[in-house]
Amino acid sequence: MSRCFFCSMAYVSCSWLVLFNLFGRFLVGPALARSRQITIFEREAYRFTAWGWPTYTIYLPIDECAVMAAVASGELFDLGCLAALPQLLQTAFELAHLGCCSRLLWGLCSAELQRRSRESIHVAWGDDVGDSQTGSAGLKSLLQSDLLALAAHYAGGWSALLAGRHGLLDTSLPKVGRQAGTSAAVHRSLLLWDIVREGDGTLWTGILPLAVFLRRSAFEDSDGESVPCTYIYPQSVHFPGSNHTFEHKAGRQRHPKFQISASTLDHRNWWHRLSLLGPNCTETQIAKVGFIPDRFAQHGGSPVDPSLPDPSEIVTAVDKMGQAVPGVYRLTFDSFYEERSRWGHKSVFVLHLWIDSRQQVCHADLDFAVEDVAWAAWLAAGRRSPKALPQSAKRKRPRA
Repeated sequence: MSRCFFCSMAYVSCSWLVLFNLFGRFLVGPALARSRQITIFEREAYRFTAWGWPTYTIYLPIDECAVMAAVASGELFDLGCLAALPQLLQTAFELAHLGCCSRLLWGLCSAELQRRSRESIHVAWGDDVGDSQTGSAGLKSLLQSDLLALAAHYAGGWSALLAGRHGLLDTSLPKVGRQAGTSAAVHRSLLLWDIVREGDGTLWTGILPLAVFLRRSAFEDSDGESVPCTYIYPQSVHFPGSNHTFEHKAGRQRHPKFQISASTLDHRNWWHRLSLLGPNCTETQIAKVGFIPDRFAQHGGSPVDPSLPDPSEIVTAVDKMGQAVPGVYRLTFDSFYEERSRWGHKSVFVLHLWIDSRQQVCHADLDFAVEDVAWAAWLAAGRRSPKALPQSAKRKRPRA
């Protein structure tokens, strides 16, 4: 009788030991870590979505006292601990995988993804742009709607929208196009404008409704005929540049901040990246140009590197009061970077540059112009669903 009793107790003890090890492996982690930072979540998150991400292990450093208090109270996690988990992750990649683990975590991660997206993406068009082109009811409805929510819908969700800002998506233009996009789809499309600094990632993202910029200018083709084109310049008080203290080119009203402000000794590349979002078109990059401040330092008798395109205009800068500012020059490059799409549509980046030789600082604003007919072609060739870039390796456990 006693032997059966001890056998039963041993079986129960072994069962509890196995259960404790399983929970310790997947929920509590190495509780006897050598440092006060332990991992409480370690789980392979497999491909639950259509993003194409490989398996990935997430390690979350949480204060040991909080974990042990939750265990001592009879609860593996409390709601406060769960709510804190999404805030510890850095990228949309990690948040999407954590959300795959349970319905509750998915709700928490979704809310965190939306919050970060709304904080990092700014509406970047001014009232002076849309006032003259808000005649149609459809356009008025678009401008009064939640553009960020519409962008997330087009992109495939808040996680996909934020992942694009982190550079985790393959947004290149596919080689095979679809049926040409319609005019109605073009008027409902959005443009994402990213300013990315080499080594630091995305510093600013703006969202612009495409319809308000259509037919704002014109190119002249080889036959001398006028071709309608879209002329876009973002406006935002959240640009990474400094305050706009100089007068801009005549007839251009801008917000009081430069898009870029940097030392003329800065050799890093500042990228301007433009992506299209629309009906049946997730984020697709359509144009990209780089700007290196170091190349615009003084080079002998020329204010810019001779290997750069010739500026269309070099004049002494004037302040907001119209007074000339000695030592500061304003340069305009009407064709800083020009290219043609695979369908032959012309696009141009226009650079407005201020070089302050007194402080060795340069300020820059970039505009973008493209033939109107290019948008329908880009929508036709755009991506149908978001696709993640391949990850080279899993994240390694941090050493204690």
